Amino acid sequence: MQHKSQILCEFAFLDKFIKSLSGLDLLTFMETGEFFILKLFELIFSNSIVYLDLSVDEITNSKNPYVKKLMRQGNIKSCFTSNNLPLYTGLYLIDKDRTYIDKTHSSLGNWSLNFEEKSRLKDLFVENSYNYNFNNTFKNFDFLHKYHKHPHNSMIITDDYFFKNSQNIEDLRENFRKILSKILPKEQIIEYHLTIITANKTFNDDELKESIGLIFQNYPYDLKLEILAHNFHKRILLTNYYYLTSDKGFLMNNANSRKNDFHVTTTFNSIASMEAYTSRIDELKNLFPNSTNRLLQTNTLLSQ
Repeated sequence: MQHKSQILCEFAFLDKFIKSLSGLDLLTFMETGEFFILKLFELIFSNSIVYLDLSVDEITNSKNPYVKKLMRQGNIKSCFTSNNLPLYTGLYLIDKDRTYIDKTHSSLGNWSLNFEEKSRLKDLFVENSYNYNFNNTFKNFDFLHKYHKHPHNSMIITDDYFFKNSQNIEDLRENFRKILSKILPKEQIIEYHLTIITANKTFNDDELKESIGLIFQNYPYDLKLEILAHNFHKRILLTNYYYLTSDKGFLMNNANSRKNDFHVTTTFNSIASMEAYTSRIDELKNLFPNSTNRLLQTNTLLSQ
């Protein structure tokens, strides 16, 4: 079954967006670099389930050809209202200014765009990347900086040897801090969910929680830390909108760091990217059905 992105879209945004495409030349789009707009069009009308702020009757009786297109494809759902908050891995397209979005939605740590923010589409569709370190010792995670504009509120990391081969708890904390400093949001968001999956630990859960908690003292939000025991050989790091895989793991001071490679996959980049990301999430959901991490909980609209 093909996995699709989840988009919560105000009809006013959709209407403006479609009208903005009228009469525009494809070649001009390509020459000016605005082809990201076409990628958004493809995302909405080919690769997503779209929730609109319309009732079932309004959607059924709509004369709008693009609403009809979504209906024919079976890719549209109704009853999204301003009282619903975005899915944790979804995209929110809203017809409000940035001040409103910052006030009401940015603290969620979700992707949200208004119509005037087309320049941010290059961040939404940032390319997937490989980062190889076969010839030089791996020194830092600076390559993750290009993904820092992807908001998020949750992370899952699996790496048995990271939590086994650290020399001491201070060494482990410093290595983990080097990763988190390139990823964690700096602004205020809702409670941050962090899940660590490992079967090989030199330190007990209480030691790990205390040490990692010290890192989060430097960030303006609370931490919900979950440690799960499982022999999961894959070395991966997932957030709401991308996942990172490592051939040799995330520890920087071991022999394997001299020969390592990393692959970053962003969810909105392509259908294949969404498939890869969602397959990882589904695999972890099946392994840990009782996990408290919001990424592994049922994707439903949230009401407050």
